[in-house]
Amino acid sequence: MLTHTQAKSIVDALPGMTAAKSLFCRLVAWHETNYGAGWKEGEGAGSNNMGAITTTHPDQYSFKHVDSKFDDAAGKVVPYTTWFAGDPTPALGFKRLVDTICRSSEVTDALACNDFLQATTGMYDEHYFLGLHTHANPNGDRLNIEDYYAALIKALGVIGHETGEVQPDVLPPEGAS
Repeated sequence: MLTHTQAKSIVDALPGMTAAKSLFCRLVAWHETNYGAGWKEGEGAGSNNMGAITTTHPDQYSFKHVDSKFDDAAGKVVPYTTWFAGDPTPALGFKRLVDTICRSSEVTDALACNDFLQATTGMYDEHYFLGLHTHANPNGDRLNIEDYYAALIKALGVIGHETGEVQPDVLPPEGAS
């Protein structure tokens, strides 16, 4: 399993990386898959899938896995099986994660301002994660975003303990001295 320092080195070396983008993407990777080490044998172990990223184009590195989501019609959380992406190396897995998270200008604009809550909202708007609260509930979307953001802040406590990184709102905005 990668250490937080190793993951930081890999992500920081990717093109166009900023401190906020690197930290945010690693928070997602740790929360979703423990940097790819959270997959069970036969269910994605060794896949280098850093962010529980699904694919509609399975290849030799992809794998099927059972996930869950709130089904409004059923009124409960239900399991479903889907294809998850895989990559041959951790660096390519992190690149896929960064490319997936940062495809939205809402996310990249928020990260440029170190606004991790707005970046989480952008991920939700892009359907990166669904959440376990019903969308029929007027507060369901907000609760899904708050739950995911809380998980990222929890991950920051773990990562920051090793790397020394801090709450995102105390980082200088992108391009500031």
